[in-house]
Amino acid sequence: MADLNTMYPSDTVGLMEKYISGIKEEHGKNARKRVFADFFEATHKDLLRADLKTLEDYCSHLAEKVRRGTYKNSTAIKERKIIAAFLSWCMQQKESGNNDVPDGFTNNMLSIKSAEIGEEYHFNRIPSMSDISSLVGWLKENDRQILTAVMLSMKCFLKTGEILKLRCDNFAREDGGKLFIVPDKGDRHNLIIKVPEDIIDLISEQISVSLAKYPDEKNVWLFPSKISKGKKHCSEQWLSKKLKKACAEVGAKEVTFNSVKNLGAINAVSNGADVEKLNDSMGYKSRAHIKRLTSLNLHFDTVGADYVHISLKKDAVNT
Repeated sequence: MADLNTMYPSDTVGLMEKYISGIKEEHGKNARKRVFADFFEATHKDLLRADLKTLEDYCSHLAEKVRRGTYKNSTAIKERKIIAAFLSWCMQQKESGNNDVPDGFTNNMLSIKSAEIGEEYHFNRIPSMSDISSLVGWLKENDRQILTAVMLSMKCFLKTGEILKLRCDNFAREDGGKLFIVPDKGDRHNLIIKVPEDIIDLISEQISVSLAKYPDEKNVWLFPSKISKGKKHCSEQWLSKKLKKACAEVGAKEVTFNSVKNLGAINAVSNGADVEKLNDSMGYKSRAHIKRLTSLNLHFDTVGADYVHISLKKDAVNT
């Protein structure tokens, strides 16, 4: 991805960063950065100095991604809206006398016909119980680090980025042996997440391994990077690659951390979890995603009856 600091003149970067800084993380701050980077890579033009043809070319670029199947139509429409919203904001800045807006700037997106919103069917690729059972069994014996990440995703509903940002200090014990994830300020609306009892020993094991590897480091990452000698956490690409390799070893359909998280949500609801509390745990402001996952009209790889509780027995964890 192109770097915002090198792709645009300094005045544009200043305006863009000011716009992005006013957006809350859960509202897609990083998504907007990716859109701006994609715009530059596709057009090699400064967004604030883009003429009508450049913007039309970019919209055609998004439409081509939809045609090739690399983008959903809804994603392309959302990215167009992000560009349009930024340019509208810049017009407001210009009218209020902001000198960072270049002379002659105008929002040319207003001259482009809106994209047609067509009906889409989104199939949730939820792994089958047989695949998960095989995967968990193999990971117990061969890669307990990835097993820990999978369980954090499925049982604590953490996103991949949230898993990677965990430090050993983010875990706290209470009397009675209960374990909690205490997030850093600003993460997950500061929710404290209770760790299910059947994975406490597994997580404790990973904490001990990480602390033993880097005893001189402060605030050790739960999943430290070997390349950085523990100074950084491992990358999302590395984690996904390891999971993909494990799936290949057991002959399972490719499982992602997102699909495991969704499976955990379905599993929780099927076992009587409160939808509102589950929605808060997963960090969603709207209940739409949970409703979509638990809808009777969804098409899953297996029937709903197959989604039963997956438990890591303590004797298996301690071996």
